[in-house]
Amino acid sequence: MVPTPNSPTVTLVPDDERMDFLPRLFPGCFSRGEALVYGVTRKWFPAYNGGQWDFFLIDGRPGFMAPAGEGGLDAMIPGNQFEGHLSHQAVGVVVTLVALAASLEQVPSETLLGHYERLRALIPHLPERDLIYRAID
Repeated sequence: MVPTPNSPTVTLVPDDERMDFLPRLFPGCFSRGEALVYGVTRKWFPAYNGGQWDFFLIDGRPGFMAPAGEGGLDAMIPGNQFEGHLSHQAVGVVVTLVALAASLEQVPSETLLGHYERLRALIPHLPERDLIYRAID
């Protein structure tokens, strides 16, 4: 991700901190949150076939998870008719945002809400912001 002026700082979670990331991103519901991320990815990105995921912090706090690697995936989102190619990190922003929103419906939490709002606030600073907004519309 290429930062824009005054953009939040996005950093890759170091390997020795990966085990703590998902419980911090989805407190009280991390198994469900993780399953939602993978399920939405399979549904909306047909070429996705599993693999390693990277975890990212936004300003030092849990941010999002994204498929590892370069390139990206083609989206086909039936609910809003969006079709387009997104980088792996943009895919991660989209699916993590959806999983956080769905988790909030099941487990209302100020912490989850804070993660959701922080991730939403990141979008205007991303190069693929227009595609991300179309994908989550």
